Amino acid sequence: MDRSSPKTVLIYDGDCRFCTAVQRALRRWDRSRRVEFIPSQDPIVARRFPGLSFSGCTDAMHVVDADGRDWQGARAARELLRVLPWGTPLGWAFDLPGVPRLAARVYRWIAANRYAMGRTCPRRDR
Repeated sequence: MDRSSPKTVLIYDGDCRFCTAVQRALRRWDRSRRVEFIPSQDPIVARRFPGLSFSGCTDAMHVVDADGRDWQGARAARELLRVLPWGTPLGWAFDLPGVPRLAARVYRWIAANRYAMGRTCPRRDR
């Protein structure tokens, strides 16, 4: 990871209107500017994070911390909450018994259905 950028990085599907709407809401929440938001289609992703695959980044959001640790999907959401203002108490909920498994299921369902949710995303061949 580029050490000149100590922020947490959220990599999201910039071609998905649902994903970009969530990104805009998170950006408003992040008044402290602790998170850098990068669409997975931006060429900088491959240069800064060579270990991430393009398809992996469009299948699930990724959060990369300042130390280069990478989380995806529901685990990424948990890590993102830990850096957002007032998000830590919500992040603690992920530590409750059964919540990680439930969060992963909910995340997978949303990711699989985001194209149909309000018809907000272009269809892709998978």
